[in-house]
Amino acid sequence: MSTSDEQIETLRRKLQAYRALQELGEDHTAEIKSLEAELYNLLQTQPTSDPGDKERPRDGNMVGRDKIVTGGDRSVVIGGHVSSSMIIAGDGNMITSTSMTNLFAPIYRQIAESARSAREKADLTAEVQEIESAIARPSVDESWLARRLRNLKRMAPDIADVALASLSGPGAVISEAVRKVAARVRAEQT
Repeated sequence: MSTSDEQIETLRRKLQAYRALQELGEDHTAEIKSLEAELYNLLQTQPTSDPGDKERPRDGNMVGRDKIVTGGDRSVVIGGHVSSSMIIAGDGNMITSTSMTNLFAPIYRQIAESARSAREKADLTAEVQEIESAIARPSVDESWLARRLRNLKRMAPDIADVALASLSGPGAVISEAVRKVAARVRAEQT
């Protein structure tokens, strides 16, 4: 891994840690904005790891190795292979990791506010983080997700209620497959 790749990975880990602390009620807005700006600047100047592409010029139309493509007002531009994706049309609408953070924030808040021991809270947080990272991927193993959600339902029914409501709700910015799995597990009797 190159030095810039290591810097990018370090910045991403720091951002993830600050966002997790933010979800627990601590204010780290300034640190998050600073790290996001630093990451953006690093990605703007990062040389590509593709040996055949070292001479590609860097300009304002590139982010890392990706070319920024715009189609004008009220247009949708898709580059590359897209499957199981949600397209949000409108003026400047974007789905970011903030959408996932907003989806899982009530779940983490419910864990933090519960009367469980610190160890139980840590176990539940780890379980929910695994579910969150799986859902963030382009495709999810539905049987794995159903097992994890059922396990969460057995471990902590109150937390599972919040999680399943978040994941099966109409406002959830997730794939239809995830929404259906969550709705199915929510409807199951324990």
